[in-house]
Amino acid sequence: MATKVPDLPGSSDSPAPKPVTRGPVDLKGLSLEDLLDLRARIEPLLPATSLQDIDLQRELVLQVSVLQQLQTSTHGDDTIAANQMAQVSNSLSSALANLVRVQNNVYTSERLKKIEAILIETLTELPQAAQAEFLEKYSKALKP
Repeated sequence: MATKVPDLPGSSDSPAPKPVTRGPVDLKGLSLEDLLDLRARIEPLLPATSLQDIDLQRELVLQVSVLQQLQTSTHGDDTIAANQMAQVSNSLSSALANLVRVQNNVYTSERLKKIEAILIETLTELPQAAQAEFLEKYSKALKP
C-alpha cells in the first residue's frame, strides 16, 4: 500500500504558496510509486532547462520506470478497461524500443570517436601529401 506523499508547498488550493518552515522530509521510506509521483509534482515547479541540459538516457529510463509502475498498478485491476491496459503495454514497449535505440546510438558514437582518434594518431605518422589527400577526401565524404 502506498504511503501518503507529503504535500508540496503551495500545492494546496490556497491562493498563495506557503513558505517551507519544516525540516527536511525523509524520502527513504517512500515506495517507487510515491517517489515517481513526488518527482512528477516537483518537476513542473522547477525552471525550464535547455535541451543540452536534459539527459535523454536518464529521462528514457525514468519514463520506462513510470510506465512499469503504471503497468504493475493496473495489472489485474478489473476497474480498468482492457484497451487502457493495452495502451500502457504499448507505451512501455515503445519506451523500451526508444531506450534500445538510444543505447545503440551512444555505443556507435563512442566507437566512432575511438576510431577517429586512432585515425588521427595514425595520420600524423604519414607523409604530408598522404595526410592532405586523406583530409580532402574525408571532408568531401562528410558534406551533406
